[in-house]
Amino acid sequence: MNHSVNKVSSIMKKLIPVLIMYLTFCHDLHAEDLRKIVDLSGYWNFSVGNDQQWVNPNFDDTKWDKIRVADKWENQGYNDYNGYAWYRKQFNMVDFPKNEPVYIVLGKIDDADEVYLNGKLIGKMGEFPPNFKTAYDQRRRYLIPSELININGTNTVAVKVYDTYLDGGIVEGPVGIFVDEDNSYLDLALAGKWKFRCGDNKEWASPVYNDDSWPMIDVPDAWENQGYPDYDGYAWYRKTFQLPSN
Repeated sequence: MNHSVNKVSSIMKKLIPVLIMYLTFCHDLHAEDLRKIVDLSGYWNFSVGNDQQWVNPNFDDTKWDKIRVADKWENQGYNDYNGYAWYRKQFNMVDFPKNEPVYIVLGKIDDADEVYLNGKLIGKMGEFPPNFKTAYDQRRRYLIPSELININGTNTVAVKVYDTYLDGGIVEGPVGIFVDEDNSYLDLALAGKWKFRCGDNKEWASPVYNDDSWPMIDVPDAWENQGYPDYDGYAWYRKTFQLPSN
């Protein structure tokens, strides 16, 4: 009897990690239904170093190297390189979805990044030196403000990356511009910029409360990715919107 119990226990110990991995995979798969509308995989313009003028959409990067995305730069001629590097790519978007949140997805980036669209910062993860903090294991998905997109024109995405050791760069996909199909079921999508404040005050629930001094934060996204890396506790979000008459 004890032999049978021990055998079952041994089998379960082997199965449980597999089950947990399977459930985690299913959760990730069904948590969102993203549909790619622009493919950004393939070759990007690439340069090691760091110059903030490289965010400028009019900057001439035609003499930069070409590098595959998504793949670590160590596989592409930059063995043992650690430090800053920039990626740039242009794309056209002829059909920008209206009233739907649109995201740029860049897979995993090792270690820290800032992402700019047409010269404007739209997202970041990790921290650059001197307060370095890695985000190598986090998937990048940044909301694109609709006012930044050039409809029927050229758009430029620039990605600033800092790597400390081992793999570096945009190392794993998917990579592209996506819409969340789940939002098609919403009467009004509220993703985007919200007012945000750490702390707790019941007065902040009032519709007439003046939140002009509150900073903005992207929703959906973790506040740890948006300037509050070590904060645990209460926080409030506020957003004002108009509901269409229908």
